[in-house]
Amino acid sequence: MLDVRRLRVLQEVAEQGSFSAAAESLAYTQSAVSQQIAALERESGTTLVDRGPRGIRLTDAGRALVQHAEDILCRLGAAEAELEAIAGLRGGRVRLGSFASAGATVMPAAIALPSSSLMPSRVKAVARFASTSTCARSRMKRAAQGG
Repeated sequence: MLDVRRLRVLQEVAEQGSFSAAAESLAYTQSAVSQQIAALERESGTTLVDRGPRGIRLTDAGRALVQHAEDILCRLGAAEAELEAIAGLRGGRVRLGSFASAGATVMPAAIALPSSSLMPSRVKAVARFASTSTCARSRMKRAAQGG
């Protein structure tokens, strides 16, 4: 069975274009990313990434697995959100977006306002620098490819 965490690493390698950039994005070492990809290749029984002097290139199997990984990771995120809601997060999930400057100044003040009964009991802050979520990018990419 394929390891979901390794699928996430493969997805990041594909998105970033190198083991080093993926490692930085995931806060891993380059060696850890390389080991995770090697383990995923053993699990899948095929080469997923061609390693060369000018960087990496996904094989056909690697590209196919990345596409499935995107779907799997999106579904897992949805399942986690639903389980959190069932476990009693009253208000569900609130997603806020802002510029970096507003995120550093306005957002903390807004989050610190006295909470109402409609607000979630926990707040999780996530910084993303891309303008589009991975799930949305995946859907748009497949739609553009006619899939």
